[in-house]
Amino acid sequence: MNLKKISIITLTKNNLEELKLTINSIIEQKINVLIDLIIVDGSAKKKSLMQTLKSFEEIFYQKNIFLNYINSYEKNIHGIYPSMNLAMDNLKSDYLIFMNSGDTFFDLTSLNILFNVMETSNCDVCFGQSLINFEESSWLTPSKYVNNIENWCKFFEPIHQSILVKTDLAVKIKYDENSSIGADAKWKREIINNNPFEYIPLPVSNFSLNGISNKVSYENLKIKIKEPSRRKLEKLMEILKFLFFKLGLFGPNTQKFKSFLIGIIF
Repeated sequence: MNLKKISIITLTKNNLEELKLTINSIIEQKINVLIDLIIVDGSAKKKSLMQTLKSFEEIFYQKNIFLNYINSYEKNIHGIYPSMNLAMDNLKSDYLIFMNSGDTFFDLTSLNILFNVMETSNCDVCFGQSLINFEESSWLTPSKYVNNIENWCKFFEPIHQSILVKTDLAVKIKYDENSSIGADAKWKREIINNNPFEYIPLPVSNFSLNGISNKVSYENLKIKIKEPSRRKLEKLMEILKFLFFKLGLFGPNTQKFKSFLIGIIF
Protein backbone atom coordinates (compact mmCIF):
# COMPACT_ATOMS: atom_id res chain seq x y z
CA MET A 1 0.00 0.00 0.00
CA ASN A 2 1.43 3.35 -1.05
CA LEU A 3 1.01 5.92 1.69
CA LYS A 4 0.12 9.51 0.90
CA LYS A 5 2.68 12.16 1.82
CA ILE A 6 2.12 15.41 3.70
CA SER A 7 4.74 18.15 3.68
CA ILE A 8 4.98 20.23 6.86
CA ILE A 9 6.98 23.43 6.47
CA THR A 10 8.41 24.82 9.70
CA LEU A 11 10.34 28.09 9.92
CA THR A 12 12.65 28.68 12.87
CA LYS A 13 15.31 31.14 13.97
CA ASN A 14 17.05 31.03 17.35
CA ASN A 15 13.97 29.61 19.11
CA LEU A 16 14.94 26.02 19.85
CA GLU A 17 12.42 25.40 22.65
CA GLU A 18 9.51 26.54 20.47
CA LEU A 19 10.75 24.29 17.68
CA LYS A 20 10.81 21.29 20.03
CA LEU A 21 7.19 22.06 20.94
CA THR A 22 6.18 21.97 17.28
CA ILE A 23 8.16 18.82 16.49
CA ASN A 24 6.62 16.98 19.43
CA SER A 25 3.15 18.04 18.30
CA ILE A 26 3.87 16.61 14.83
CA ILE A 27 5.28 13.37 16.25
CA GLU A 28 2.19 12.87 18.41
CA GLN A 29 -0.22 12.97 15.47
CA LYS A 30 -2.13 9.74 14.98
CA ILE A 31 -2.11 9.42 11.21
CA ASN A 32 -0.98 6.79 8.72
CA VAL A 33 0.91 8.86 6.16
CA LEU A 34 4.45 9.79 5.22
CA ILE A 35 5.48 13.17 6.58
CA ASP A 36 8.05 15.34 4.87
CA LEU A 37 9.18 17.73 7.61
CA ILE A 38 10.94 20.71 6.06
CA ILE A 39 12.71 22.86 8.64
CA VAL A 40 13.94 26.21 7.34
CA ASP A 41 16.50 27.67 9.72
CA GLY A 42 17.29 31.37 9.46
CA SER A 43 20.10 31.31 12.00
CA ALA A 44 23.82 31.61 11.35
CA LYS A 45 24.51 29.34 14.33
CA LYS A 46 23.06 25.90 13.72
CA LYS A 47 25.09 23.58 15.97
CA SER A 48 22.51 23.32 18.79
CA LEU A 49 19.68 22.91 16.33
CA MET A 50 21.45 20.12 14.46
CA GLN A 51 22.12 18.31 17.74
CA THR A 52 18.45 18.60 18.66
CA LEU A 53 17.29 17.28 15.30
CA LYS A 54 19.70 14.36 15.63
CA SER A 55 18.07 13.43 18.94
CA PHE A 56 14.76 12.97 17.08
CA GLU A 57 16.20 10.62 14.41
CA GLU A 58 14.89 7.37 15.92
CA ILE A 59 11.36 8.60 16.55
CA PHE A 60 11.30 10.20 13.10
CA TYR A 61 12.11 6.80 11.61
CA GLN A 62 9.40 5.09 13.65
CA LYS A 63 6.79 7.66 12.66
CA ASN A 64 7.60 7.79 8.91
CA ILE A 65 8.85 11.36 9.25
CA PHE A 66 11.52 12.38 6.75
CA LEU A 67 13.54 15.43 7.73
CA ASN A 68 14.66 18.00 5.18
CA TYR A 69 16.82 20.71 6.79
CA ILE A 70 17.42 23.97 4.93
CA ASN A 71 19.53 26.83 6.24
CA SER A 72 18.16 29.95 4.56
CA TYR A 73 20.89 32.12 6.09
CA GLU A 74 23.56 30.20 4.20
CA LYS A 75 21.54 30.67 1.00
CA ASN A 76 21.36 34.41 1.67
CA ILE A 77 17.57 34.28 1.85
CA HIS A 78 16.04 36.35 4.63
CA GLY A 79 12.52 37.02 5.83
CA ILE A 80 9.46 34.88 6.44
CA TYR A 81 7.93 34.88 2.98
CA PRO A 82 11.12 34.34 0.97
CA SER A 83 11.86 31.44 3.33
CA MET A 84 8.39 29.97 2.79
CA ASN A 85 8.85 30.19 -0.96
CA LEU A 86 12.25 28.54 -0.63
CA ALA A 87 10.69 25.66 1.28
CA MET A 88 8.03 25.16 -1.38
CA ASP A 89 10.60 24.63 -4.11
CA ASN A 90 10.87 20.99 -5.24
CA LEU A 91 8.15 19.59 -2.96
CA LYS A 92 7.14 16.01 -3.76
CA SER A 93 4.05 15.39 -1.67
CA ASP A 94 0.29 15.21 -1.92
CA TYR A 95 -0.59 17.84 0.68
CA LEU A 96 1.02 20.78 2.46
CA ILE A 97 0.56 22.57 5.79
CA PHE A 98 2.60 25.32 7.46
CA MET A 99 3.44 24.83 11.14
CA ASN A 100 6.07 27.34 12.16
CA SER A 101 8.25 27.09 15.24
CA GLY A 102 6.00 27.28 18.30
CA ASP A 103 2.84 26.26 16.42
CA THR A 104 1.00 23.14 17.56
CA PHE A 105 -1.92 21.00 16.48
CA PHE A 106 -5.01 21.15 18.69
CA ASP A 107 -4.93 17.47 19.62
CA LEU A 108 -3.58 14.07 18.50
CA THR A 109 -6.10 13.64 15.66
CA SER A 110 -6.06 17.14 14.13
CA LEU A 111 -3.92 16.37 11.09
CA ASN A 112 -5.81 13.15 10.43
CA ILE A 113 -9.13 15.03 10.49
CA LEU A 114 -7.92 17.42 7.80
CA PHE A 115 -6.36 14.59 5.79
CA ASN A 116 -9.51 12.43 5.81
CA VAL A 117 -11.62 15.30 4.49
CA MET A 118 -9.14 15.93 1.67
CA GLU A 119 -9.16 12.25 0.77
CA THR A 120 -12.93 11.80 0.80
CA SER A 121 -14.22 15.05 -0.69
CA ASN A 122 -13.76 16.86 -3.96
CA CYS A 123 -11.78 19.79 -2.65
CA ASP A 124 -8.33 21.33 -3.06
CA VAL A 125 -8.22 22.99 0.35
CA CYS A 126 -9.49 22.03 3.79
CA PHE A 127 -9.38 24.11 6.94
CA GLY A 128 -10.70 23.98 10.48
CA GLN A 129 -10.90 26.30 13.44
CA SER A 130 -7.96 27.64 15.43
CA LEU A 131 -7.98 28.04 19.19
CA ILE A 132 -6.66 31.57 19.77
CA ASN A 133 -4.90 32.05 23.10
CA PHE A 134 -4.37 35.50 24.58
CA GLU A 135 -3.28 36.04 28.18
CA GLU A 136 -5.57 33.76 30.21
CA SER A 137 -8.41 33.64 27.71
CA SER A 138 -9.13 31.79 24.47
CA TRP A 139 -11.65 31.69 21.63
CA LEU A 140 -12.18 29.99 18.29
CA THR A 141 -11.79 31.41 14.79
CA PRO A 142 -13.86 31.06 12.71
CA SER A 143 -16.36 31.50 15.51
CA LYS A 144 -18.86 28.75 16.26
CA TYR A 145 -21.55 31.31 15.42
CA VAL A 146 -20.53 31.54 11.76
CA ASN A 147 -23.23 29.86 9.68
CA ASN A 148 -22.12 30.91 6.18
CA ILE A 149 -18.45 30.12 5.81
CA GLU A 150 -18.41 31.19 2.14
CA ASN A 151 -19.41 34.74 3.09
CA TRP A 152 -16.95 34.72 5.99
CA CYS A 153 -14.11 33.81 3.63
CA LYS A 154 -14.87 36.83 1.47
CA PHE A 155 -13.74 39.10 4.31
CA PHE A 156 -11.48 37.00 6.53
CA GLU A 157 -8.94 34.18 6.32
CA PRO A 158 -8.37 31.18 8.58
CA ILE A 159 -5.12 30.75 10.47
CA HIS A 160 -2.59 29.03 8.17
CA GLN A 161 -1.80 26.37 10.80
CA SER A 162 -5.35 25.10 10.27
CA ILE A 163 -5.14 24.82 6.47
CA LEU A 164 -4.24 21.67 4.54
CA VAL A 165 -3.86 22.26 0.81
CA LYS A 166 -2.95 20.16 -2.20
CA THR A 167 0.74 20.64 -2.82
CA ASP A 168 0.47 21.06 -6.59
CA LEU A 169 -1.90 23.99 -6.00
CA ALA A 170 0.13 25.59 -3.20
CA VAL A 171 3.38 25.72 -5.15
CA LYS A 172 1.70 27.52 -8.06
CA ILE A 173 0.86 30.45 -5.79
CA LYS A 174 4.02 31.77 -4.21
CA TYR A 175 4.06 34.32 -1.39
CA ASP A 176 4.36 37.92 -2.50
CA GLU A 177 7.83 38.85 -1.27
CA ASN A 178 7.15 42.52 -1.91
CA SER A 179 4.41 42.50 0.73
CA SER A 180 6.20 42.64 4.07
CA ILE A 181 3.13 41.99 6.24
CA GLY A 182 0.10 41.04 4.14
CA ALA A 183 1.58 38.25 1.98
CA ASP A 184 0.15 35.51 4.19
CA ALA A 185 -3.40 36.85 3.96
CA LYS A 186 -3.06 37.39 0.21
CA TRP A 187 -1.81 33.82 -0.32
CA LYS A 188 -4.68 32.35 1.72
CA ARG A 189 -7.28 34.39 -0.18
CA GLU A 190 -5.97 33.18 -3.53
CA ILE A 191 -5.91 29.58 -2.32
CA ILE A 192 -9.35 29.52 -0.70
CA ASN A 193 -11.49 31.90 -2.75
CA ASN A 194 -10.46 30.54 -6.15
CA ASN A 195 -10.59 26.80 -5.44
CA PRO A 196 -13.08 24.30 -3.99
CA PHE A 197 -12.67 24.04 -0.23
CA GLU A 198 -14.16 22.24 2.74
CA TYR A 199 -14.56 23.72 6.21
CA ILE A 200 -14.50 21.63 9.39
CA PRO A 201 -16.15 23.40 12.37
CA LEU A 202 -13.66 21.83 14.78
CA PRO A 203 -10.43 23.22 16.27
CA VAL A 204 -7.34 21.74 14.62
CA SER A 205 -4.56 24.12 15.72
CA ASN A 206 -3.47 26.36 18.59
CA PHE A 207 -2.41 29.94 17.93
CA SER A 208 -1.00 32.40 20.48
CA LEU A 209 -1.60 36.17 20.42
CA ASN A 210 0.70 36.70 23.39
CA GLY A 211 3.36 39.17 22.42
CA ILE A 212 0.83 41.14 20.37
CA SER A 213 2.52 44.37 21.57
CA ASN A 214 5.41 43.55 19.28
CA LYS A 215 3.09 43.48 16.28
CA VAL A 216 0.74 46.42 16.91
CA SER A 217 2.56 49.62 15.96
CA TYR A 218 1.92 52.76 13.92
CA GLU A 219 4.66 51.73 11.49
CA ASN A 220 3.02 48.35 10.84
CA LEU A 221 -0.38 50.01 10.54
CA LYS A 222 0.88 52.35 7.80
CA ILE A 223 2.31 49.40 5.89
CA LYS A 224 -0.95 47.46 6.12
CA ILE A 225 -3.06 50.44 5.04
CA LYS A 226 -0.90 51.04 1.98
CA GLU A 227 -0.88 47.43 0.78
CA PRO A 228 -3.02 47.28 -2.40
CA SER A 229 -3.95 43.62 -1.81
CA ARG A 230 -5.78 44.41 1.42
CA ARG A 231 -9.52 44.93 1.23
CA LYS A 232 -11.25 47.98 2.73
CA LEU A 233 -12.81 45.98 5.57
CA GLU A 234 -9.41 44.54 6.47
CA LYS A 235 -7.90 48.02 6.62
CA LEU A 236 -10.75 49.22 8.81
CA MET A 237 -10.25 46.26 11.17
CA GLU A 238 -6.52 47.04 11.40
CA ILE A 239 -7.28 50.68 12.28
CA LEU A 240 -9.75 49.61 14.97
CA LYS A 241 -7.27 47.07 16.37
CA PHE A 242 -4.60 49.76 16.59
CA LEU A 243 -6.98 52.22 18.32
CA PHE A 244 -8.24 49.57 20.76
CA PHE A 245 -4.67 48.63 21.61
CA LYS A 246 -3.60 52.22 22.23
CA LEU A 247 -6.69 52.82 24.39
CA GLY A 248 -5.93 49.74 26.46
CA LEU A 249 -9.00 47.93 25.16
CA PHE A 250 -7.17 45.19 23.25
CA GLY A 251 -7.91 42.55 25.87
CA PRO A 252 -9.29 39.01 25.72
CA ASN A 253 -12.87 40.14 26.34
CA THR A 254 -12.70 42.54 23.38
CA GLN A 255 -11.33 39.79 21.16
CA LYS A 256 -13.98 37.31 22.23
CA PHE A 257 -16.70 39.88 21.59
CA LYS A 258 -15.26 40.61 18.12
CA SER A 259 -15.25 36.89 17.31
CA PHE A 260 -18.87 36.61 18.50
CA LEU A 261 -19.96 39.70 16.51
CA ILE A 262 -18.32 38.49 13.29
CA GLY A 263 -20.00 35.12 13.76
CA ILE A 264 -23.41 36.72 14.15
CA ILE A 265 -22.94 38.86 11.02
CA PHE A 266 -21.81 35.93 8.88
